[in-house]
Amino acid sequence: MLFILRWLKKHFWPARIRKEVIPPAVPVMSEPPPVQPAAIEPVISPITRMETTEISANRHERRRLERARRKYDKFVTPKGELPERPEKPPREAKPRTKKVEVIGPGDPFDDPRNAEYMIADSHHENRADIVAYREAEFQGEFNFRDTILQQLERYFVYLDRMKKHDPDSYGFYREIGATLLPYISTGAWNRERTSKDKDNIAKHNTPLADWFHQNRPAFGCFAYGTDPETERYEHDAKGRKGHDLWVPKFMYYLKYKNPPPEIQLICGGDIYKMTVWWDRTDQKRMKYGRPQEFPIFVSSDGKEVIALRFCDTRWVEIISKREKKSVARVHGHRNKGPALRRCQRGNFTIPKRAYRIPGDFEEWAKETGDNAQHFLTEMFKEAVMRAEMAQYSMTRITATNKVGTAAVFGVNIHRTSYFFQDRDIHLNAEGSRKRIFHFVRPHVRSDGSVVKAHFRGEKEFDWAGYHIKITIPGKDHFMLGEFDVGSSDEYWRDPKDKSVWLHQPELGKKLKGWMDQGLGKIS
Repeated sequence: MLFILRWLKKHFWPARIRKEVIPPAVPVMSEPPPVQPAAIEPVISPITRMETTEISANRHERRRLERARRKYDKFVTPKGELPERPEKPPREAKPRTKKVEVIGPGDPFDDPRNAEYMIADSHHENRADIVAYREAEFQGEFNFRDTILQQLERYFVYLDRMKKHDPDSYGFYREIGATLLPYISTGAWNRERTSKDKDNIAKHNTPLADWFHQNRPAFGCFAYGTDPETERYEHDAKGRKGHDLWVPKFMYYLKYKNPPPEIQLICGGDIYKMTVWWDRTDQKRMKYGRPQEFPIFVSSDGKEVIALRFCDTRWVEIISKREKKSVARVHGHRNKGPALRRCQRGNFTIPKRAYRIPGDFEEWAKETGDNAQHFLTEMFKEAVMRAEMAQYSMTRITATNKVGTAAVFGVNIHRTSYFFQDRDIHLNAEGSRKRIFHFVRPHVRSDGSVVKAHFRGEKEFDWAGYHIKITIPGKDHFMLGEFDVGSSDEYWRDPKDKSVWLHQPELGKKLKGWMDQGLGKIS
């Protein structure tokens, strides 16, 4: 509890000045194999490898490609009934004038109306159909309705399976939610194409995000492969030597204040635990998912990111000399099976304890032409970059299912009315439908009064079977990414210590309650 009070004092008494963050370069994403003996196809983030075409400044072309994208939108039937609209007198017909768009000299993207780039490329449901992708989608913000419902459905399935082998993380992210990203941001848009591009995997060196260096957040999690498109890719594709392919479902990290004693001792920075969550619902031998963890050290100045070794025990087999002689005596006999089995039964094992890279990361790094040190640090920086980009969106949409499990994603503030147009119908006191939460630009009314920029509209409602809550981080509550309290391993807990210790599920409930109360908001 003392750590939490220090964090509150640091961030809210007085309030900190928030600095603008410049997005870092996008790294190359590779996927190591799961615990089972299976092959893994390295997937490279399409942000840097997409062979795309920028859309021209012509409004007609942009709208045509947007309409082509919206053909794949998936909506549901809202609950409730709309009120009857009163009949209005017919309007007088006005002569139509044809509008012609004129592009002046110079760069057409200098126009503030074209401040956001749009890219034309194929859609994941039909590769022959060229559609529009907005720039914000690459940074993790949803703009269209073609994938979100499917992602939410599979997200809750995989998160619920996490409680078997990682109940602490499940209880924590069940409360505050893990971040969902668009297909184009995680590579699910076209994993077949991105998986073939394996060049410069070992040469890429991603700088640590400035946001992460300044805040050193306590946690972060995003969903990487919880979608039907990734499931189709795993089911249809085959890896090396005919083995199954696996794609991580979640990637998350946790900051340590007092790390476990098995981790390599190092000073002068922060230690994080990076977890890659593997799961496949179509594998009968694997009823639940499995986590794979490795420790990461980040120096105080942010210039060094090191994958630490972990002290573990491996059992070394020692061959029995007596059984060797028995094998030699029956070497000329036809029936060699019993002698060989006796030799295997006669062997014994001894423990060998040493510091090494955990798991089989060294072997998996070699398959991608990389070393384990660079392979693991790049994976950690990728997770940090995704957690940073998820905060670029102005809105924080929290979707809660019927059992109270939460998911988080961002939606363009100017497209909320389109995005949630099929929400359940709620009426106001006047009997008309409540308007969705939206941003009002500064403007001047007809009477000459000036209206400042502000937000208005419905912030909580039901949609597609989920309860939706829209907030503006920083305005409605504190920035979750600024929570920097490190966790301690239970090894360091003194049984005589009477202070309050919070486990991850309990901390998740605390953070959720503080956000609901509006703690740290800017009035």
